[in-house]
Amino acid sequence: MLVNLGKIHELFGDNFGGDHTEYEHGIPGLANSSVRLYPQAGLRSAGHFQATGLMKNFYPHVEALNRRLRQQADGEDDDDRLGRCPIFGVGCQGYNAVMHSTRGYGAQHHEAQQGVVTAALGGHFVIEGTSGLDHWKKVLQDCSHNLPHKVFELKISNEGITRDLRLENVYVVDMTALKEDDRSGE
Repeated sequence: MLVNLGKIHELFGDNFGGDHTEYEHGIPGLANSSVRLYPQAGLRSAGHFQATGLMKNFYPHVEALNRRLRQQADGEDDDDRLGRCPIFGVGCQGYNAVMHSTRGYGAQHHEAQQGVVTAALGGHFVIEGTSGLDHWKKVLQDCSHNLPHKVFELKISNEGITRDLRLENVYVVDMTALKEDDRSGE
């Protein structure tokens, strides 16, 4: 499953235009998120994304949590503490979980995206005695064992591979904006 990149901005856009929530102490995140798109599988309209804020529908829930966290047990207000957002949304991303199973070892991209075959072919032109020669020999050896597209094919043929769409939000929690009793991590 991939995200429709042509419509993704509708999830962020004007984060608070149609929202009827009153944000007592400021917006618990960025008012306008920038969204980076990562098309997949050679498609221009489907893929993954990263944003510098939350999807607009999450902000009312964050505000409701912030209101509960600001309340004093005895009903008194602590203006300094209550004037801040205990929880602040700073980003989110959406991607297919298959990425965890297909990317290269210690690399962001899987082997078929790293130009290994091109490096193996181009290595014939490396000058003898340079550091590039050793690198080329290793790349050539790796290709002789398994070509990158075959390695990728093996990875995705696993029946147990997860293909879910993952949406992850990132929050900052200002512990000093919480009551001291709530700073235990429980």
